Amino acid sequence: MLKLLRNTFATKDHQGNIIRWQYLEDLHQNQDREGLRLANKLSGAHVNWQAQEMKVKLAAQTQSSSVADSLEFCRDGLQLAAFQNCHSTVQFLQTVDQVFDILNSRNKFARGLKGAMKPDQSDGDCSALPVLESAFSYLKALTDVAGKLLYKTQKKTATVGFLATIRAVQGIY
Repeated sequence: MLKLLRNTFATKDHQGNIIRWQYLEDLHQNQDREGLRLANKLSGAHVNWQAQEMKVKLAAQTQSSSVADSLEFCRDGLQLAAFQNCHSTVQFLQTVDQVFDILNSRNKFARGLKGAMKPDQSDGDCSALPVLESAFSYLKALTDVAGKLLYKTQKKTATVGFLATIRAVQGIY
C-alpha cells in the first residue's frame, strides 16, 4: 500500500492544496549540489523510484517525517523560494509516516507511535487512536488534481487499503 500511495503522489489535500513530488526532487537536487544531507536518507534511487519500483524501503524512506522535516527546514530555516508552498506535502508525508509507524509496530517496548498500541500510563487511553482517527479523516478527504475524492478514483487501492487497515486496527484494539 505504501508503494501505491507513493505512485499516486500527485493529489490534493482536503484544503485544495496540491501535494507535489517536485518538492522531493528539489530537496534531493539541493542536497546533492551542497554535498550535505538534512538528516534524511533521500537519494537518487528514492527520487527516481521507477527503476526499483518494488522496494518498499524506498517508499517508506521517501514518505517519512525526516523528509518532511527537511522540507520544513528548507522552507522556514533556509527560506528557499522553491519550498514556500510545501505545507500540504509536509502534512501528507507526516501523516503517512505516522500511520506507517503505528501499523508497522512490532516491539512492545518501543516508544511513541513505533511501539505496540497500549493504554498510556497517565489517562489509560491509547495515544495512537487519535492519530489514526485524524489520519483516517485526512486520507478520506484527499482528492486528485481534478477534485475527485481519491478513494473514488481508479487509483483508489492505496487510499482504500489504508482506510480499511486503520479501521481494522482500531476495531482490534
